Amino acid sequence: ASQARFHIKEIVKASIDMVGIWMKLLLGDILMTIYASIFAMA
Repeated sequence: ASQARFHIKEIVKASIDMVGIWMKLLLGDILMTIYASIFAMA
């Protein structure tokens, strides 16, 4: 039982890491878009 629980914990940790990576990519895209629009206006 403890082995299965450890496995679930690993999966949850990996999922959180993946979400973090996606958030960074999305935020990077948004920031790049904002910078591009600012430079386009300037």
